[in-house]
Amino acid sequence: MVMRGAAPSAMCPRCGAVSPPANEPFVQCASCKLSFDPTSEPVGTRTRKRANRGTEAEDGPSGIGLTREPGEWTIVIPDQRIIGVFYVIVSAALGAVFLEVRSFEGQEIRYLLALVGFALLFAYVGVAKLVSNLVVRIDERQISAVHGPLPLRRRVWIGRSEISKVRAEKTDSTAFPFIVVADTPRGPIAIAGIRTAGQHGAETAEFVDAAVREGLEATAKPVPAS
Repeated sequence: MVMRGAAPSAMCPRCGAVSPPANEPFVQCASCKLSFDPTSEPVGTRTRKRANRGTEAEDGPSGIGLTREPGEWTIVIPDQRIIGVFYVIVSAALGAVFLEVRSFEGQEIRYLLALVGFALLFAYVGVAKLVSNLVVRIDERQISAVHGPLPLRRRVWIGRSEISKVRAEKTDSTAFPFIVVADTPRGPIAIAGIRTAGQHGAETAEFVDAAVREGLEATAKPVPAS
């Protein structure tokens, strides 16, 4: 909390702006619109590092990295590493079963092939979650969202001229409790899914939402003077 005269005010953990106090448990920043508990430590800590050519880096909640460069902003959202470990363990267990029953013959061979298929699938998903990130890039032409180096979702490209609004919303999905979407003439297009639920997930989604909107503003082509 920050004292301003006799009344306490809350400092936003993301942008550092000071917001007036509120009677509700959570305060919404008047600048970046982040909702936060003024009595607790922030889930995302601003740690900007200035590098060559005006590059700035910031660490967000849930391990998210935000890099600002002239003409391009990059948001890196790590995949679920713990879930990746689980998938790898399951794959190893299926491989052990395969070694035990590889002498199957006749019609039973199809079950063995199915076992191998599931083992390979779990191995791929597990390794992908361990090594891959969702990388969202914003430049003067478009927003792109690419999962890699081992992709688990399709690539997304959205032209700037298509975007009417970017927003974060809560869903009924257990896989992605929150998503960040762009409203376009083609309908809403998901830019990023947030797998964390609760207040932490809401703050993570709001962080990504604000970063995308700020990136669109920062990388927009200047309008030539008439």
